[in-house]
Amino acid sequence: LYMQRSQEACQDADVVVVAFISLMIGYTLAEKYKKRLVMTLLQPTLLSTAVLPEPTSPWLPQKPPLLGKALNRLSHAMAQYYTGLLFLPAANVARKSLYNLPPLSRSFYASLPNITDLVLCAYSPLLVPRPADWRENIHVTGFWTLKHQEAWQPESDLVAFLHAGSAPIYIGFGSM
Repeated sequence: LYMQRSQEACQDADVVVVAFISLMIGYTLAEKYKKRLVMTLLQPTLLSTAVLPEPTSPWLPQKPPLLGKALNRLSHAMAQYYTGLLFLPAANVARKSLYNLPPLSRSFYASLPNITDLVLCAYSPLLVPRPADWRENIHVTGFWTLKHQEAWQPESDLVAFLHAGSAPIYIGFGSM
């Protein structure tokens, strides 16, 4: 159902915009319908650079500088490889069975800046400056925020729940 709805949404679109988790579907549909592809990221993951390690590897030594740069590149290559192991098999089955497209190569994630028209990184360059060795189609835009709606009021059921007892405790999984 997700693939079908995605396909319906992309058929008449000018551009396919994807987040990290929907990259495989978005790339496949952009390829099928010959659309431009824009990828959005909330962190600098899967974008190779010698300047900083992949976000899952902040513990890598950075000195001496030559070793740090090599380990940074290696950390990105490993993240790209393991992400491919996780997502490529199912994506390639869908590409073949639903769209009659060839399988994506194991180096798919390593080629992200080359296969997207634009990459928008939605975090502050003050937190993670844009590496100079990234391709020109990768932009660090700053955080994306919605304007505060002054007139917003919670629904009465929510207000009643919050006032009915002890303060609730929220345990979440970030953006999941």
